[in-house]
Amino acid sequence: MRNHEGIGSIIPPIFNGKNLPYWKIRTRAYLHSLVADVWEIIKGGYQYPTVVPIDPAENKTYENNAKVINALLGGLS
Repeated sequence: MRNHEGIGSIIPPIFNGKNLPYWKIRTRAYLHSLVADVWEIIKGGYQYPTVVPIDPAENKTYENNAKVINALLGGLS
């Protein structure tokens, strides 16, 4: 067995179609650990820029959107 000590391996909770209330709570906590203003991103919807942003603030928003989408899609089986 390999030793993974010190390696961050937090993964999103996987939803398999059962126990939706439990999955929602766990997913919300997971998303909050990734992005502080996660619910603003989810409520506002994914906003894909037409070009890669150069401004650091816009780039951070772009990265946060991508993190949320990746986590939500990664949590579905």
